[in-house]
Amino acid sequence: FNVAAIIPDFEAQFDDFRASSNATRRTLRNQLDIPYGDAPRQRLDLFFPPGESEGRPVHMFIHGGYWRNQVKEDYAVLADGINAAGAIAAIVEYTLMPGNRMADLVRETREAATWLADNASSFGGDAARLTASGHSAGGHLVTYLASHSPHERTFPATPLRAVVSLSGIFDLRPITTSYLQPELHLTPEEVAHWS
Repeated sequence: FNVAAIIPDFEAQFDDFRASSNATRRTLRNQLDIPYGDAPRQRLDLFFPPGESEGRPVHMFIHGGYWRNQVKEDYAVLADGINAAGAIAAIVEYTLMPGNRMADLVRETREAATWLADNASSFGGDAARLTASGHSAGGHLVTYLASHSPHERTFPATPLRAVVSLSGIFDLRPITTSYLQPELHLTPEEVAHWS
C-alpha cells in the first residue's frame, strides 16, 4: 500500500502534479472553496470551460490519499481535461480520517453530489448531466454515489449519469493489517459495511 516507497521519484512526480494544479488554479476561470456542508473541509472548487454557457455537464472528482491525507488543491489539474470536454469540473474536499469515520466520508461525498445537483443551474450546469469520478480512496467513495452498503436500505437520492472509479480500494480488510491501520483505526464494522 505504500506507493511512495516503491516509486523512486514519487515525490518529484507529485511535485510536478502539484505545480500543474497551481497553474490550473491561476489560469482557468473558477470559484474556489464553496461550502457544500457545515464541516470546515466540506468545500469544493468549480472550474469552467471558456465562454459563457448554460446547461453544461458537471463532473465531480474525489481525491484519494487513503482517506487520511491529500487536499483538493493538488488535483485541480484534472479540470483541464474536464473543461476541454466541455464540462464544468467540481473538485471535492472531504473531512479526513481518523477524525471522521467511513460513514461520514460517504455521507459527505453524497452531500457534495446533492449540492452540485441542487445548485447546478446557478453556475451554468445541468443537474441532469452530473457525473463523478474518484481515485484510490476517492474511487472507493465515489462508488457509494451509485450504490449502497449492505447495512443501508436505499440507494443515494442524487441521480448520476455515470461513475468512474480509478484504482478504487474496495476490499478494506487488507488495510487493517497494513501500516495505515494505526492512522485509520478501521473497525470490523466499517470493514463489513464499506467493503
